[in-house]
Amino acid sequence: MGIWQCWQVLSYRRCLCFCFVCLQLYTIPGVYDWMLEDAETKEKLHLYEQQLELCNRQAHEREVFNSEIRQFWYDMNYHPAVLLGMIQDGDSGYAESYINSLIKAMGIYSLQGYKTLSPGA
Repeated sequence: MGIWQCWQVLSYRRCLCFCFVCLQLYTIPGVYDWMLEDAETKEKLHLYEQQLELCNRQAHEREVFNSEIRQFWYDMNYHPAVLLGMIQDGDSGYAESYINSLIKAMGIYSLQGYKTLSPGA
């Protein structure tokens, strides 16, 4: 093989290496940008998942609270009707014990002077 042929082969190899290096220099920033965008997307997805979990927890708490409010309104409509029926039937002793049981269930007030009780009392 002559010198000129060796130079052409080396030149061909250099040209391939140069093209390969140029291709890498061209694609590496694109790959880096893609990796960066992927990391940002994963971070946003993680934040959205946390927000969704928080919203679900708040929705559950709101459902529990609304259920308690509905039960309270039901009780507020039910207990006076029961007491009125007892009083109209002349069963004041049972009405008093019914009121005492309500007060104990609430654990808030005493009939003697409306004193506030501690939860353990």
